[in-house]
Amino acid sequence: MTHRSLPIISNTDGPPAGGGPSSVLTPSKIRTFMNCPRRFEFQYVSKVPERATTSAVLFGKAMHAALERFHVALRDNLILLPLDLAPTFANALDGESAKYSTILFRQGETRFSLVAEARRLLELYRNVALRFDIAEVEHRFEVALALGEDVSRAAVLRGKIDLLTKEPGIVEFKTTRRRPSTNAQNFDDNLQLLAYAFAHHATFGVIPAVSFVYFVRGDWPEIITYKATPSVAQFEFFRSLVEDVRSRIDSGLYLPNPGKLCEFCPYQTPCNPVIEAPPPPRAPSMH
Repeated sequence: MTHRSLPIISNTDGPPAGGGPSSVLTPSKIRTFMNCPRRFEFQYVSKVPERATTSAVLFGKAMHAALERFHVALRDNLILLPLDLAPTFANALDGESAKYSTILFRQGETRFSLVAEARRLLELYRNVALRFDIAEVEHRFEVALALGEDVSRAAVLRGKIDLLTKEPGIVEFKTTRRRPSTNAQNFDDNLQLLAYAFAHHATFGVIPAVSFVYFVRGDWPEIITYKATPSVAQFEFFRSLVEDVRSRIDSGLYLPNPGKLCEFCPYQTPCNPVIEAPPPPRAPSMH
């Protein structure tokens, strides 16, 4: 598989001419297919609307909106307080909530409690944010991927990186209720980090340092960060992973993978899982 950089284009632009479901890939699409090909079919092929979601998903999206505003101001040498960012969080929360007919909240959660929780986390994050020398906020990228020299089968790896730093480096944010391990062994996180680092290297010719910032929710909120630099072996793993996933998507065989994730899947009603898909490959650890 070869790769080359492409100009950044809008997310509203379509896939390459003659492309199918695998012609434009994102870390989320790859992860969704690996977790459950049937869900991938509902979400990206049949485009069945998601009518239900969880408050955790909405909280994460609203936090990203508040963090984007915070970092744009910080890049311009202005520090916004959590009080300044609360309306941004609340507006994003309301906007995302309006897209769904059913929202699953934890016991005792309310809109007010989510806004208050976001303010506490943003207050904790302020000192952490000063470590980053920001080059760009919400960097959109597209990288062309081809199988061997077959340009006709070129795909696009598309995504959006929360922060680019002048180091050079990548910073990504995630909200969670479980305190993560800082050894970067979690495959889901590695997939996203590997995809972004791969795209950064393909676009700029430099292997970036990658930082992941966790906003840990709960009674004792905290900010946890880890930093790593991907290896050549990890890039090779990612290339082979993309090739494998793309081939399986192109086969058109979207088998269900019943398991714990079914409980939170928005496509439970139309899905009837009876066949278990093969397990996904594991990513090498990041050091």
